Amino acid sequence: MKEKKRRILPPVLAACVLLGALLLSQAAALRVPVSAPEIPVSSPSSITLTVHFIDVGQAEAILIQSGQQAMLIDAGNDEDAELIVDYLRQQGITRLKYAVGTHPHEDHLGALDSVLTHFEVETLLLSRRTLNAGYVRDVLEAAEETETPIGYPSAGDTLTLGEDRIEVLAPIRDDYDEVNNASLVLRYTHGSLTLLLCADMQAAAERDLLDSGISLRADVLKVAHHGSDTSSTAAFLAAVDPQDAVISVGSGNDYSLPSPTVLNRLQQMQVTVWRTDQLGTILLESDGVDYTLRH
Repeated sequence: MKEKKRRILPPVLAACVLLGALLLSQAAALRVPVSAPEIPVSSPSSITLTVHFIDVGQAEAILIQSGQQAMLIDAGNDEDAELIVDYLRQQGITRLKYAVGTHPHEDHLGALDSVLTHFEVETLLLSRRTLNAGYVRDVLEAAEETETPIGYPSAGDTLTLGEDRIEVLAPIRDDYDEVNNASLVLRYTHGSLTLLLCADMQAAAERDLLDSGISLRADVLKVAHHGSDTSSTAAFLAAVDPQDAVISVGSGNDYSLPSPTVLNRLQQMQVTVWRTDQLGTILLESDGVDYTLRH
């Protein structure tokens, strides 16, 4: 079992590091704000956070447990339903505060109907962008049958899970041609730990986030779009400046993902990369001061 323990960068030091990265990127004519963003001051948490980047092959599913509360972000393909339901049961899950479908592609939304029918879900959160597809209708019908309320978060909305804060950063616009750019992008804060969960957003949505001037820095990045080079531009990665990056991707997938271009960018930044195709399910645990990644 491989394990790495990280000390979370203190806010002041993180700001200095980020400012340096931004100035360097500005010199290279990258689209990154030149002013130092506001760094939120956080304190250690009294509860333990566990994040499960579940190995669902060429798809995505993330279980987050904070104390006694839990949420699921995406639920893989239709064929992953049994795997996901069994995995959640193994973690002792009977209730989810949120079940999130970041965008209406089957590899993220496919088994969400099974989650709704097997677990008590307080609120289903979906992207406002939809598709006329059977798996989308299945999720909506399951929500109706189980009387699960549906919310459609917008950029700027804030949610809570236990003591933790979840900010909806994107989508900033509602007129993207590409469905992936309509993905719900979430920043999750636990004590001093920050995770940026990018779903499948692509370069256009990244540019909009950069242009907004919002702080994107995070300790851990869930790499967008399974490591595709349609995402993870150099400017965006410089703004996030993560210590670790997790890529949810299937072994021997038909898309040759993750992209060597993206992996090279992360390597040049000395970011440690964790891949589900190589490691299986990846676990992150944190007390709000330190965090550990293992598989």
